Amino acid sequence: KYDDNVEIPASVNNNGRNFVVTNIGIEAFQDCNDLKSVTIPNSVVSIGNYAFNGCSNLEAVNIPTSVTNIGDEAFSGCRSLKSIAIPKSMATIGWYAFESCKGLTSLYSYIENPNKVYLVADVFLDVPTSTCALHVPEGSKKLYEKTDQWKEFTNIVEDANAENIKQGYKIASV
Repeated sequence: KYDDNVEIPASVNNNGRNFVVTNIGIEAFQDCNDLKSVTIPNSVVSIGNYAFNGCSNLEAVNIPTSVTNIGDEAFSGCRSLKSIAIPKSMATIGWYAFESCKGLTSLYSYIENPNKVYLVADVFLDVPTSTCALHVPEGSKKLYEKTDQWKEFTNIVEDANAENIKQGYKIASV
């Protein structure tokens, strides 16, 4: 069982050997219903399939700029998430990655060109795309409006404060 707030370490020591944490493994926190927040270190480059799947009370997660891959159903069923930030370093977002994140009111994408990110099928299935605001870097709104899956969001907002968007850090949940 995990505490309600988890900070994943950047490294772990085992018998005097130091290991850098670069991945959050498959099903690492799956169905941890007591989990409320997760801080992921900058050493992590990949969030595995089903890593946080079914964490229905997860409210906040920090996805650092080092992450390039979010696995299949990684956050599926995290219905308490209010906002999430996708860093500009992202290369692939897996199948149903954010499926049924019905509490989302804000999605911050720091990706300047959404066509350069591979979205597997139904990444945002059952996300309230008609009410969830998609915040994008200034000058990129038209690209998002034309790109599969992203264009399902009816409220795409260019962030006038480009520095916030380009930083790629977590936006606090409301």
